[in-house]
Amino acid sequence: MKKKQSYENLPVWTESLDLVKSIYVLTSVFPEDEDHLFPKKLHKNVIEIPINIAKAMSEEEERQSYFNQASLHISEIETILTICQKLNFFEEKDIEKVKEQLTKISENLKTLIHRLNR
Repeated sequence: MKKKQSYENLPVWTESLDLVKSIYVLTSVFPEDEDHLFPKKLHKNVIEIPINIAKAMSEEEERQSYFNQASLHISEIETILTICQKLNFFEEKDIEKVKEQLTKISENLKTLIHRLNR
């Protein structure tokens, strides 16, 4: 029987926790006169990334599905940030930092999936 790998030791999981913090910091300066639709969507999606990675590592039969969900949440965050950027809700430098984190997580997630599928 294969030993389950702990998600807590995965760099992609800890990076996704760092992303959660970055998104919450970024949205804390969201204009108050705007509807809070964007911050709520960002919060919902960013929290799902480490959750789905943890689920993937805990349930081998559903692993690919959970990894796919994590990837979808990354895409949703990237899209929401692009919309917010076009609406000038955030400083470009702040969004770029978060987008770099998203790219790194996405790449590391693909690497992990490839490694586990061998």
